[in-house]
Amino acid sequence: MLREGIKETKTEAATASVPITPELEAKLLLHAEGKAEGALLFPSKTGAPINRNNWLRRVIKPAAKRAGIPDVTLQCLRRTTATYLTPENPKVAQAMQSEVAARLVGLSGGEVILMGF
Repeated sequence: MLREGIKETKTEAATASVPITPELEAKLLLHAEGKAEGALLFPSKTGAPINRNNWLRRVIKPAAKRAGIPDVTLQCLRRTTATYLTPENPKVAQAMQSEVAARLVGLSGGEVILMGF
């Protein structure tokens, strides 16, 4: 059973695990201490799931404007992340697999990233 405001994914492939470092895992476990089982780790001020459109309007767009980026969308952020994570990017460690990068941005396979956007 899903919490109110949380939807099922469109497909089974859309349900994914995101790899995290042991350091991040430790910080998340610390943040989760004292929360009820099944509680949201990062709820809104009212305790509900964060509305992505509100988050974009209240947090991301103002930060982007301060950084001199005129217009940011969630799709823009997704594509930027996918581009940064491609194996062709010299900043990405050689061991990074395109399949992992695809999963991080919610795509079904690495070949989608390698084709470009």
